[in-house]
Amino acid sequence: MFLTMGKPVIFAGAWSAVLIALCLSAVPTSAKAATGMSLGTKDEQELDRRSLQIMKRPDFQEGVRNLEAIFRADPMAKQAAASASIPNAAAVIAYQALQSVIGSDPDRPAFMWSGDAPHSWFGMDIPWASYGFNNQDDIYQLTGIDPHASYEISGRWMAERPVQIRFGLFKSDTEELPAGLDGGTVVSAADGTFRITVDSEPANGRPNHIQVTADTAHLIVRSMLSDWATQTPPTLSIRRVAGPPVRQPPSDAAISAEAIARATTMTHDWLEKYGPMAYKPPANTVAAPFGRVGGWGYLTMGHFDLGPDQALVVTLDPAGAAYVGFELGDAWAISLEFVHHTSSLASGQVKANRNGTITYVIAATDPGVFNWLDAEGLSSATFAIRWQKLAANASLANAVRSAEVVKLADLREHLPADTAWVTPSERRAQIEERTASWNRRLQ
Repeated sequence: MFLTMGKPVIFAGAWSAVLIALCLSAVPTSAKAATGMSLGTKDEQELDRRSLQIMKRPDFQEGVRNLEAIFRADPMAKQAAASASIPNAAAVIAYQALQSVIGSDPDRPAFMWSGDAPHSWFGMDIPWASYGFNNQDDIYQLTGIDPHASYEISGRWMAERPVQIRFGLFKSDTEELPAGLDGGTVVSAADGTFRITVDSEPANGRPNHIQVTADTAHLIVRSMLSDWATQTPPTLSIRRVAGPPVRQPPSDAAISAEAIARATTMTHDWLEKYGPMAYKPPANTVAAPFGRVGGWGYLTMGHFDLGPDQALVVTLDPAGAAYVGFELGDAWAISLEFVHHTSSLASGQVKANRNGTITYVIAATDPGVFNWLDAEGLSSATFAIRWQKLAANASLANAVRSAEVVKLADLREHLPADTAWVTPSERRAQIEERTASWNRRLQ
């Protein structure tokens, strides 16, 4: 497998020029490395090609413009930074929805890598896809499920496993169902291979079984990487083994219409349901985390609003979690560029304090702290924090130790004595390592 550059990725919005340059500089051109993730299956390539074809359709592009109008009607759009990011938000949500529709054909199931940074591979330029705090540390792979059919997933563990993997069922793009399978319980053969059955019947003694519900629409596999450089999701394939007669594949026009319909629903869901959760707590505070559907982790959301000479210092207790992730998003919770910026930090990318807590510094410009969450010049934006893979009796009552706004000039006085600081050259090395570790997703 060889990775090719192709033409520049086309983005909408104020970030376009920056993202094009960053995307192209991130893409390796060497042959597949043994440490890669094997996401570029033949099924994936075909799904990507069709999504790019549909994205160019006039009706799809008109739908993107309609999404922009929805954003502009929201009161948040009165803020300059939020207004400027609307074209990008509409474009990336629309492409996220398109990936979801393309990858959710239950009669011809295939796993599609969805919702990640822009990248070029196999002669294709895949644009940015994101929605509502997509986790930069997750490899999302989705497939369609017909609750009246039966499926078999074949997989094989590769190298070091993800810190957590979840086979989750969804009734829509924004609504997860409690049913699913914890990847940590999957029974594997000596060579790392495994098989998962998926149907509406109980397990009845079958290992690795997922029982779907009547309202199941698709399955999303989340492979959580606390360390991008070493952890690797399993290789996955899926086949339909039984069910009602197979229907004709949908036309490009039908897929385009469904994608825009989904993107419209997702946009309204964010503006009316999920967005208010991020903006309900006062700015520069961190609310207590709440449990995820299915009980597999905890999440909290919020927003910051800082002056040009200020930083937000946040200290968290991992509470025994194998993974803690802290991610920044724009006003609409669209991920900031995270391949070449430390706008997100996973457990394996931070330096903890001696007492086991982790202190982060959110700032628009580099404060020289290793655990810098790069706001990329933004004075106000959103954030999400996740704790995952915890002990059954874990308590997150004190997971948020503190959050305070401080002057950049006084930063040292407000940080632990053992805080790790970096020079400009050390920061460049940190970013280079980050970019190289993300590029494993393309190998």
